[in-house]
Amino acid sequence: MDEICESSEPISIGPARPRTGRHLVEQMERCGEIMTLGAGQIGLAGRPLRLFRYFSERFAGFARAAGAQERIYPSLIPASVLGKSDFFLSFPQHVTFACHLSADEESLGAFTRAVAAGAQPGKAASSVFSLAETLLASAVCYHCYQEFAGRVIPESGVLLTAEERCFRFEGASLGALCRQWEFTMREIVFLGSQEGAAGWRQRMLESVTEFAARIGFAGSIVAASDPFFGSPKGAARALWQRAQELKYELRLAVEPPQGSLAVASFNLHHDYFGRAFDIALPDGTKASSACVAFGIERWVYASLVQERAREAFDLGG
Repeated sequence: MDEICESSEPISIGPARPRTGRHLVEQMERCGEIMTLGAGQIGLAGRPLRLFRYFSERFAGFARAAGAQERIYPSLIPASVLGKSDFFLSFPQHVTFACHLSADEESLGAFTRAVAAGAQPGKAASSVFSLAETLLASAVCYHCYQEFAGRVIPESGVLLTAEERCFRFEGASLGALCRQWEFTMREIVFLGSQEGAAGWRQRMLESVTEFAARIGFAGSIVAASDPFFGSPKGAARALWQRAQELKYELRLAVEPPQGSLAVASFNLHHDYFGRAFDIALPDGTKASSACVAFGIERWVYASLVQERAREAFDLGG
């Protein structure tokens, strides 16, 4: 598959005309194995939960096989960390600020009196929120860059991995499993030379694609771009990212309206985050980076929808 990163044409995997159907997802929603518990918030039990654990372990296995150092990071991340990049200019549509009530007794008293009088808690809190200095993380990789900020890393590079809960507000596009406000992401992040980052991404792309094809998934590898905020600058960045083939996605076939669903991404950043977080190699050059991200609930969704892929799993009651 050496040609994948040399062409922007989609590379197909699996059957050309996959059979897909949402009926199994709908059945599991009716019987309580998939539970919608809030806007973009779901719970899993039974068969979907077994699939979730299967994919979680498989992607952890990819990280172990690559020699990645395991991490546990918090869901919270300081706004000042994200401010080192242009996150707030590029992805404001995803931002979920995490606030708490002001700690002074007067503010807390005003809040409790309003709730006791019948006000909705969110409305009662709107005037007594603390300064919004922290967010719920929308990706795992920013914690990796934060960990190594201002440091010199080995010439051979650093490889990190973590599975964390992430948060991206998707508005009207929210859908159980396939597009959630809160979801689970496994990321594997490489920091090192530009050549090392490009070679590592290629190897990961080949390994993950072979895994999906072996299970029987139908889909394709496509050149893609991030959902930059819809400003002229954002549109220009998306075009540049696509032209440079900095982002590839593994998209698996599902039913309309999605048609296909991105379940993994393979990203090159050149030295963007190395410069933003002052991460250097021993010769003084800024580190380049690459990351691979897996949306675990989306793999579960595609497994349930694609009939041939379902045959690879024991989905007994």
